[in-house]
Amino acid sequence: MTGLLKATDGPLKGSRFVLGERTILGRAVDCDIQVLAQGVSRQHAAIIVNDEGEPYLMDLASKNGTFVDGLPILRVRLEPGMSFRISTSEFTFETTSRLAATETDDPAAPNESAVPPSYGGDDLEEKS
Repeated sequence: MTGLLKATDGPLKGSRFVLGERTILGRAVDCDIQVLAQGVSRQHAAIIVNDEGEPYLMDLASKNGTFVDGLPILRVRLEPGMSFRISTSEFTFETTSRLAATETDDPAAPNESAVPPSYGGDDLEEKS
């Protein structure tokens, strides 16, 4: 999972979408995020993750454009909190927070399962 897209304006307002490696936004029924609004192309824009794991927003030669800060874009790297507009729809990109590390996932915590079987368990201190 690369991030989340939150619809902040338009017909999908309030909806959240999980992004994959390639997410297509547009009017067509086969789009990952279907935006049913006037001025939206069948395949309007895409969010694509590059080999380094960076998400990019790309306009797919739409008739009416994709806008960031009121300016038309062809391709832009998405940053957390960045918003973009397609017709009357506005979306905000959010990163997904990783699950909180548990005690056993904490790299600084001792991992008792890593103790070799030949190591005597009697020498280990008990946790209080």
